[in-house]
Amino acid sequence: MSEEIVAEELIKIYRTKKGRKKEEIRALDKLSFTANKGEIFGLLGPNGAGKTTTVKILSTVLMPDSGEAFIDGKSVVREKEEVRKVIGVTFTVEKGFYNRLTGKENLVYFGVLRGMSFSDARRRADELLDLVGLSDDKNRLFEEYSLGMKAKLAIARTLMHDPPVLILDEPTIGLDPIAARNVRKLLAELRKEGKTILLTTHNMREAEELCDRISMIDRGRIVLSGTVDELKKFVGGKVVVIDFLSAENRVQWG
Repeated sequence: MSEEIVAEELIKIYRTKKGRKKEEIRALDKLSFTANKGEIFGLLGPNGAGKTTTVKILSTVLMPDSGEAFIDGKSVVREKEEVRKVIGVTFTVEKGFYNRLTGKENLVYFGVLRGMSFSDARRRADELLDLVGLSDDKNRLFEEYSLGMKAKLAIARTLMHDPPVLILDEPTIGLDPIAARNVRKLLAELRKEGKTILLTTHNMREAEELCDRISMIDRGRIVLSGTVDELKKFVGGKVVVIDFLSAENRVQWG
């Protein structure tokens, strides 16, 4: 199985200044992992673990201080434009959408920005709205959408240019259980179509349900990796608690 996403010892340091005191926060600390073609790969960890920083680097929004990453064989450091052609990225559900445009109009707008003709963008938007279950709501204003509908539209937007790789930063966060389940069903269907999906989440059960392989991240480092079955075997029927940063961020499996 070929490797679609490769991260090699990524380091990212945020430097802040409080008065005369300078501080360094090491968001990523030699982070390495691979995601194979056609799988859902989960990056599991609490807030502040480095998930969003990883997504920003893989999507060429942020440069690493050192290390390298490749998507479809293309360097996120040296081949940014080529990388952007093969990825679809979602950071937050509502970011970038226009409240006074309909769901379809939003998709058409972003399709044209991607270089599609108006007619092709309209046709592709209709296809995707049907795929994500929003055909009946395509002419409603975005501001009237529920959180679940917005999450589906965000995924549709990532698919407008039909990229082979999707990078989704906590796509179900803030959704009610039914809406979250619908989004998970959609992601499972996209995997069947051959998409490679990198999914960040802090939800162990979501990762277990969706992901072919999982890497647990804490303080910018991978602390445990494997398939769901391998991780279950590692647990060995016992309750394992991984204490991420603080008591409220604990992740339990078992």
